[in-house]
Amino acid sequence: MKIPVDSQDKRERQRQRQRNRGKLPFVGSRTGDCSMSPLTSFHRIAHDTFSSFLLSLDGSFLLGSEDVVNNRISLWWEQARAIVVVPFFKFLVALCLIMSVMYFVEVMYMGIVVAYVKLFKRKPEKVYKWEAMENDAECGSKSFPMVLVQIPMYNEKEVCEQSIAAACRISWPSNRIIIQVLDDSTDPASKELVRRECERWSRQGVNITFEIRDNRNGYKAGALREGMKHSYVKQCDYIAIFDADFQPEPDFLHRTVPFLIHNPKLALVQGRWEFGNIPYIELKNPRIRNTISY
Repeated sequence: MKIPVDSQDKRERQRQRQRNRGKLPFVGSRTGDCSMSPLTSFHRIAHDTFSSFLLSLDGSFLLGSEDVVNNRISLWWEQARAIVVVPFFKFLVALCLIMSVMYFVEVMYMGIVVAYVKLFKRKPEKVYKWEAMENDAECGSKSFPMVLVQIPMYNEKEVCEQSIAAACRISWPSNRIIIQVLDDSTDPASKELVRRECERWSRQGVNITFEIRDNRNGYKAGALREGMKHSYVKQCDYIAIFDADFQPEPDFLHRTVPFLIHNPKLALVQGRWEFGNIPYIELKNPRIRNTISY
C-alpha cells in the first residue's frame, strides 16, 4: 500500500522530534543496544536512511517537495559525523597531545644532560682514558695503528680539492695511513678533477687511492661498503670517514684514535662539527682557510 507523502513527512518530523528529546533510539540501533560496534551502526544508518529515501521518492518529487530529501541527508550526515568524524578528530587530538608530551620530555632530558655536563665539566678526557701517542724509540712509526681514511664523493667538484687536501695533511705517519677516495661521480668533469687531485698528492708521497665503480648501488653507503672489499683494507686497524665537504684538522687522528686504543669497549668516536658559509670563489683561494673542522 502506498503511504501518502504528507502523512509520511509528518510522521518523520514527529520521529525526529522524539529522537531529539531522547525518547527514541537512533536509526542505526533499533533495539537501543549501545554495545553495537560503530561500523555496524554506520552500516545500519546508511541502509535505513537510503530505504526511507527511496520510499519518499514515491511521491515527493511528483509534488515538488524537497524537504524530505533534505531531512534524510541532514539526518544521515549528523549520525555519520557522530560515529565517524568526531572519533577520528578525537584520535588526532590525543595523538598530538602524546607527541607534545614526548617532545617536552625529550627537551627536558637534553636540558638536564647539558646542564650536568656543563656543571661538572664532564669532558671526554675525564670520562674515558686518553693518553697522547708518541713515537717509540725502538718501533718507530710501527707503534701507530694503521688507519684507513674513506672519502665518498658524488659530483663534488666545488669542495673535492679542499677535502682531499685536508685529509692528506693529517698529521700521521705516512706509512700508517691510507686515504681512499671513493668517487661515484656521473659528471665527467667532476670525476676528472678528483682523479687529478689524487694523482697530485700521490706524486708528493701520500698513500692515496682513487676508487670508482660501475654502479651507484647503496649510494655513498654502498661506496663505503665497496671500498672495504679491497685487499689493502685488511691491514688497517681503524677507519676514519669524512664526507665530501669535511675538512679535518691535522691533529684529528691524534685526538680521536687514543680513545679507541685505551678504551676497548668503544667502537665509535665522533668529532665536533663546525660549519662555515664561504663562497666558492674564496674556497678556490689557498690563502683562505675553511672554518669547517672535525
